[in-house]
Amino acid sequence: MKISMRGMMVAAIGATLMNSAMVAPAAAGGKDAAAFIGGLIVGGVLSQNAGPTYSRVPVYQQPTVVYQPQPVYQQPRCWYKNRQVQNPYTGYWEWKQVQICR
Repeated sequence: MKISMRGMMVAAIGATLMNSAMVAPAAAGGKDAAAFIGGLIVGGVLSQNAGPTYSRVPVYQQPTVVYQPQPVYQQPRCWYKNRQVQNPYTGYWEWKQVQICR
């Protein structure tokens, strides 16, 4: 059950009006019932003005369509490749990773 701040305020005001109607002075001359019924009527009117809690119905919209070009693969600027190179100190041919750049 969802309790809103507005509903709590209406209940508090209604309770206050009902209590003030019950505590009538002795000089009222037996009009306690009229004050009590008046408090009930005012409380009922205030509670009817609260409105339903489901008054804002969510509106669903279709998402907008965005067209974008397909991504294009680009080779990296530099990469490593195994190549056979000659070692300048020994004169032997060895396989080493060589950096190749465009």
